[in-house]
Parts: sequence; C-alpha cells; structure tokens
Amino acid sequence: MLLALLLIVIIFLTKTSSLLALDSPVLISPSNGVTISSAPTLTWQSVTGSTQYKIIVDDEPSITSPYAKDPYYTTNTQYSPQSLLQQTYYWKVAAKDSATDWQWGSTWSFTISSTTPTSSTSPTSSPSPTTSSSFTISNIPSQINSDQTMNVTVSLSLHGNPNTLFYLKGAFKKTEAANYFGLTKVGPAWVKNGSSYSDQLSITTNSSGAWSGNLEVEVDPFDSGYQGSGDYIFKIGRYTNNGSGPTWSNEVSVKITAKEVSGGDLDEINSIFHKTSTKESPVPTKKTSVTSSNYEAKENPAASVAAANISPTPTPTFKVAGEKQSIVLPLLGAGLIFAGKISIIFIYLHSKKIDDNLYY
Repeated sequence: MLLALLLIVIIFLTKTSSLLALDSPVLISPSNGVTISSAPTLTWQSVTGSTQYKIIVDDEPSITSPYAKDPYYTTNTQYSPQSLLQQTYYWKVAAKDSATDWQWGSTWSFTISSTTPTSSTSPTSSPSPTTSSSFTISNIPSQINSDQTMNVTVSLSLHGNPNTLFYLKGAFKKTEAANYFGLTKVGPAWVKNGSSYSDQLSITTNSSGAWSGNLEVEVDPFDSGYQGSGDYIFKIGRYTNNGSGPTWSNEVSVKITAKEVSGGDLDEINSIFHKTSTKESPVPTKKTSVTSSNYEAKENPAASVAAANISPTPTPTFKVAGEKQSIVLPLLGAGLIFAGKISIIFIYLHSKKIDDNLYY
C-alpha cells in the first residue's frame, strides 16, 4: 500500500515538473524593430512540449487595441498576417502546454514602409518614414479651456492606399487612464468619441495616398473619462472603410482648464448628448449652474466634488383684472332676490286688502 502511494506521488511530481518546465517561445524573424517593405512571415522557435501556439499582432505596444481582438492559433512555428498597412506593428507568441496554460514570449515590433532604409555610407541616404511621418498632427495649443474648440492640422501619407476612404476622430485621455473622450465636428454636428466609426469625419486620400486638412475638436466635459483640470494626451484616430482601427497619430500633451457651464447653455448641452437627433432641445424651466466636476460626480461616484446648485425660478403672481366685479356680482344677485320677495309680499297684501273691502 505504501509503495503504491509513493509511486502515485512520483508520477504526479514528474508531470507537474514537466508542465512547469515549458519554455516561452523565442522569436526569430523579422528582427525586432526592423523596417520592411511588405507584410512579413512571422517565425519563432519550436517549444518542446507545446501542443499549440497563439499569435497576436497589434498596432499598439500594449497589444490590447480592437485590432488584436482575434488572435491566430496554429501548430506550426510561422504565421503570415494579412491586410497590414504601412505603419509599425507589435507581435508576440504564446505556447500552450497539455494543461491548457499559455506561456507568452517577448514582444517584438516591425515597421512596414514603401521606402526601406538605405546604407548609412551612401551620400544620398535619407531617413526612412516612420509611423508618425505617415500620420501626423500639428497646430495644437499647449493649453485650452474645457469649452474651447481646437482646429487641428492633420497630414496623412499612405502610398499604398490611393483614393481610399478613411474616418478620423479626435480623442483625449489621461496619461494613466484608458478611457478616451472628445467631440469631433462632422458637418453641423459634434460627434462623440464613442460613436460608431462611420459617424466620424470621412476623408478620401488622393491618387498618391495622401490627405491633409483640419479637424475641429472639443473636450467632452460630460464624459466619464474627463477628470477636470489637468494634463491630457491628445491624438487623432483613423479607421478604415470597414471599421478596422483605430490607427493613432502622434501624441501631444494638452493642459485642460475646467470652465463652468451656465444654465442658459442647457439647450446646447442637450444637443451634445443627442448628436444625431433632429428634434429641438426642450426649453429648460429652471436656471441651473453645472460645472464639469458636477457632472463627473454624477457619472463617477468616487469623485469628490460639490453637487450642482439649482435655484428654482420664483413662480410669478398674476393679478386678474375685474376681481372686484367677481365680488359685486353675488351681492347684486342677492339684492335682486330680496327685492323680488318684497314685491311678492306687497302684491299679496294689496290683493288681500281689496278682498276685505269687497266684503264690507
């Protein structure tokens, strides 16, 4: 009995050690940080004991954006991603053991560009385009008020995408936060950052794959991502015609100063929350003082801010002409009734006197 128990323990420890001994995948190519002219084939070393591999390719270093929502699974040690644009991508590979646990390796990057780097000894050499050079923003103030509009200059250069439709939107966020917010002007309306990509500003590249123009962007002080006065990151997001993205431009630091919104602007506030509505905003019946912090307290219970002060408009007192007549009329009616009764008594007594004379 003791021998059988010892054998079971030995088998358990052997299997456990084999699971713990699973190595992380070692990436091979393309080399980390390399610039290439077309979509690559990703390769890595085989991991002993692995039954499957999972690969994620993303356009953000965190590898958590919507682009990376569909990882690729394979039993091979290579993968060729499709439909990649000219920009920088990040990728990593995980190996799965028999216990269905994933062991992730390092994160590498590569940049796709139509112009690959030339030799540093060449007299005509020039720096290769980077992600920021193909999608850049400028003319951004270092400080704005929460009720101020920014007119942002955008330059887009995608040589592999001539005459192509894209959608652009502006976005703010706190450095340590993940919640983007903002309003982008599309025609006469302001569209929220969280609205559908197809509601954002549509642009079309020229025959060379380039586009430049301006975007009007505002802070959305009623979004939960807005945390009052402070430093924020601002950038422009780009979506493809089928909704892939966003691909982000370079980032710029902007300091936002919170400004109070008066009750007289409530109709405008209502229109912000109903960007696609064609109905008129209702006329407010109260004068309300609302600050960005007031709204935050409503949306974010953890925020420590004062409640909005609401001063009801006094109910007006109306004096109706002819109030005296309403009192005189009942008195006049009572007098007529009394006079009628007197007349009846007088007629009755008069007729009775005539009857008495007849008898005499």
